[in-house]
Amino acid sequence: MYFPERSDPIGLSLASCSLTTRKETTEDAIADLNDEALTIKSILTHQKQLNEDLSNIIELMQQRLGNKDEEFIEHIALTPREQNKKLRQELQIFVNDTLALDLMDSNEVSLDTIKLQSKDIINRLIEYDDTLEVEHFQPYCKRLYRLLVKSCVVNLRKDLEGRDIIKLLDFDDDKL
Repeated sequence: MYFPERSDPIGLSLASCSLTTRKETTEDAIADLNDEALTIKSILTHQKQLNEDLSNIIELMQQRLGNKDEEFIEHIALTPREQNKKLRQELQIFVNDTLALDLMDSNEVSLDTIKLQSKDIINRLIEYDDTLEVEHFQPYCKRLYRLLVKSCVVNLRKDLEGRDIIKLLDFDDDKL
């Protein structure tokens, strides 16, 4: 820092102060960068662990779903007619295995009679039969009638002759 042409003490003092200030601010900046680097490293470590955990969860879920994905893909591949046929079969199984047993009040009537009548009524509801009356639920499907009314999935109205007509709600209607 000593230049022969410039040997005044004020110039030397100014140069020394400038270099000292530059050195101190550079050291502070480097220390701040090191702190930030350590913080970023800890964040990256945490994020990597989180990513590994998420990968493990995804892998476990895929293993658990395994066959369900194939069933879903098969379900999507069906045409609407095939889907309706499959749903009708599932409905028949439900009526036979669950609903008919719940509708049975006593041993006076055979289970087959209740199955046939409940299948007939449900099919007529699905097909929007305009002639299905509340009286058709008597005597074996009273519970089915109460279930449908309490779940609010049917409309009741009177026809011109004063009979109570029951109709399944149109779930495709926008006015629901």
